[in-house]
Amino acid sequence: MTRIKDFYNVEHKNDKLEDIPLKTEPNRIAKGGVVVEGVDNLKVRFAKCCNPVPGDDIVGYITFGRGISVHRRDCTNVSDIENDPRFIEVKWDTKEGDSYSAQFEVRALDKAHVIGDVANRINDSKLSMTALNARTKDGDLFVTITVEIKSIEELSRLIEKIKRIEHVLDVYRMKA
Repeated sequence: MTRIKDFYNVEHKNDKLEDIPLKTEPNRIAKGGVVVEGVDNLKVRFAKCCNPVPGDDIVGYITFGRGISVHRRDCTNVSDIENDPRFIEVKWDTKEGDSYSAQFEVRALDKAHVIGDVANRINDSKLSMTALNARTKDGDLFVTITVEIKSIEELSRLIEKIKRIEHVLDVYRMKA
């Protein structure tokens, strides 16, 4: 609970659910294909700590003044709030054409052309890369990449393609 409080600067541990102020956005039930059961016109946002994408098992957390924050169920920021009354069920309701940011990291040997090969696999998959950050440590190369995807399956296929690149040691989704 401490991490989620720190993340949202929440000081009110014993507030009742009905006392939590929720910001609303007119004419909007959900953002980016997420439905909150039984509630209309709530501001919904994706947590940056775990970057949920369609296909992930997700949960919602009612924040103070910021609406519903959607996390992956395996996110470390929500792992200890299962009994908190601000924890609510949400589900995916995606539409054709919706896209989501997904972040993953590639660990490879620090060899020439690895970053180019990874970028080429992303390009070959017809995905948009929105961020790339590379660093080296002890002879290994770590590349953090953000791409726009339509589903978890699309991300899984990309990760499998990148794992087959020479000198790539591991590829995994970023977690909190």
